[in-house]
Amino acid sequence: MNFETGLEPISEILGPSLKAGSKAPSADLFSTTLTTPARLHRTFRSALGAGQLPLVVIPGEFDLDDFFATVATYYPSQSPLTAHVYVLGKDVVKCFDSTQSNVVPDGRGLNRSQTARLGACLGETALAAINSVDGVLNPSYSTCKRSLSYTLARTVALYPSFDANQAADRWDRLRRLTGLPVSQVAVRAVRIVHAAASNGSARPDEGVIAEQLRSALETHMAAPNAGDVLQHVILEHYPGLRGIVSEIDGPFDARMNVFMKAVEEIQRATRGSETDSLAVGYFCNRILPGSFAHGKVLTRLVEFFPSALVWYGAFCSTSPSFDARNFGNGLFAKLGRDISQPFSFAQRPQCDLSLDELEVLMRAPVRTDAIKPIQQRIAAVALLPGIDVLSRFIPNEDSPSGKEPPSIKSGVYDERLTRATQLLDDAASLLHDLQSGRERITPPVSNSKRQRKR
Repeated sequence: MNFETGLEPISEILGPSLKAGSKAPSADLFSTTLTTPARLHRTFRSALGAGQLPLVVIPGEFDLDDFFATVATYYPSQSPLTAHVYVLGKDVVKCFDSTQSNVVPDGRGLNRSQTARLGACLGETALAAINSVDGVLNPSYSTCKRSLSYTLARTVALYPSFDANQAADRWDRLRRLTGLPVSQVAVRAVRIVHAAASNGSARPDEGVIAEQLRSALETHMAAPNAGDVLQHVILEHYPGLRGIVSEIDGPFDARMNVFMKAVEEIQRATRGSETDSLAVGYFCNRILPGSFAHGKVLTRLVEFFPSALVWYGAFCSTSPSFDARNFGNGLFAKLGRDISQPFSFAQRPQCDLSLDELEVLMRAPVRTDAIKPIQQRIAAVALLPGIDVLSRFIPNEDSPSGKEPPSIKSGVYDERLTRATQLLDDAASLLHDLQSGRERITPPVSNSKRQRKR
């Protein structure tokens, strides 16, 4: 599809302002007839969509704050605009090619590198579940779709040349903006897995793990039968494991004891939190490769090896025995379907709003009817075009400082409130009857002194 491009002020993009022109110009000494030229924004329209909103807008000077604030102030009925138009800032505009509206993944689907990222997703969500209310260790489809690992996998599928670290930063911004916790331990491990799966093209922070181990990880993620290379480097870091590791492939009933011996040796000869967690995750997978069946063991060790669950998931999904189609009742198959979905700038967005617009709108009190979220208290937020994440959304009227919504006052709460009200009415009636009785009965004079003494 070929776009019709143009440079337009916001009044041409959205129509006449609802608040403009309501008053005649004043004739006092401080009035002026000077006007500043309207800022122009680059627009991309469909040739078949005459009279409709453009499909893509790049704000003038990439000033997203001014653009979204103007829309919210003067065109409130069209806010949030990113539910209908792709508004691209300086960092996101790299995703857009005006000569090619369709973005089609390479079709490889769940290749080894993508499987490694989704494997890290298992550990990331399991690690987050430790401190959750329900504490369910087995990750669900919905929690995986909200994870950083899935976001990176989808970003790589749609935009291979885009800096996925920027996608990770935007994911982090969304979590903090909506008050959701962010585990820096998990984020760091996920970024290292992503860098290794990208063949080193996306380097995380240097010095987290040794260069030799980083190189072995890249080899492991690239080749299905390269486990010996990684194990060799791990044994160089922990020489005391050489006599233990030969037993890990022995009888299954004895493998857990062997694993615990390995854990003790890794803790004794520590090489740093991240390297220790990597080694523990690697040997945990050796108990029953490709199963992710021993995550509960690692939850008991999370104080000493905080990111071991993330590494366990990554090594699980890159095991030769791992079955992506049948794992988790088809969990990987469905996630693989999602990351491989094509995307087109020629179609309207499917989200409630973008992250950039949400950041601007949340600087002032936000109401539900302004955002119109996909579900109550849950909004679909676009981190990048085509990458929508369901996130918790608590509007101003539902915040703890606001009024309690009427929907909460139902069920058992209504019954208790009604009962308490009846008891108060009965008590007030009884007090009234007692007071009336005292007024009718006049106490004898002879007893007045006796009553005062009491």
